[in-house]
Amino acid sequence: MNNFTLRAVSGLIYVLLIAFFSLYSPLTLIIGFALLFALCFWELQKILDFDNIWYVVAVLAVSAYLFGTYAYRFYHGQSYEPFSLVALMPSLLFFMLVYVIFKRPDEIAYDTSKLIFMVIYLGLPFALMFRFIFPSDVVGFEKLNPLFLIFALIWFSDTFAYITGSLIGKTTFTKISKNKTLEGLAGGLISVVLLGIFIEYYLKNIHGNWIVISILIGIFAPLGDLAESKIKRLFGVKDSGNLIPGHGGFLDRLDSFLMVSVVVYTYYTIFEL
Repeated sequence: MNNFTLRAVSGLIYVLLIAFFSLYSPLTLIIGFALLFALCFWELQKILDFDNIWYVVAVLAVSAYLFGTYAYRFYHGQSYEPFSLVALMPSLLFFMLVYVIFKRPDEIAYDTSKLIFMVIYLGLPFALMFRFIFPSDVVGFEKLNPLFLIFALIWFSDTFAYITGSLIGKTTFTKISKNKTLEGLAGGLISVVLLGIFIEYYLKNIHGNWIVISILIGIFAPLGDLAESKIKRLFGVKDSGNLIPGHGGFLDRLDSFLMVSVVVYTYYTIFEL
């Protein structure tokens, strides 16, 4: 089985797993994404290689509190705060961290900074995803919901960027990952926007403008991938794990989601969707 087929098959299985978690019931959504968080947490703490185990415990405690708080509000259908600077604080923290990853990566060298990094980079996105979904969205497989569609768009972006880059990719644009090309980036963006147009005009009663969301995903999903690549390069790691054939670990597969989750949260918060 060649690498593309392996990536496609494992990616399809991954999407089906996400479909079950995000569509079956509110409880499976919470349990399923708690499991995904735990797997990513395990991989990331191995990459960062803490000197003191108690920092790892502290990260887990804070992240679990964030996840549990947002999951509780989601499960009980509680509304979220209207647009304000306070509501945007998680977004501001995350994008400050993204700046650190790309411009000042040496800051992530000590256990204290690793603790803060893990909470913001991993804990926040998994908590914030509950902002753009409601219990009434999760009623079984007869109805798609925003969370599943976001994962489908990310998968489209990743798959078609890989196909386009493999076929016609020539122009590299970053030293972080030499396999990334402008042609692949354009292919992923075009494909995801086309799917976004389809969702917007043919799938009704799904809150949000899906053309806007698809453009955001087409831009920021590759940035999420690059951010994780930068982290792995900083700590001398090739893959976060080996549980997903063709992709590496769960963190390698969810790196785009971490970025997209915060971006879509910001969009939903600003426009009070």
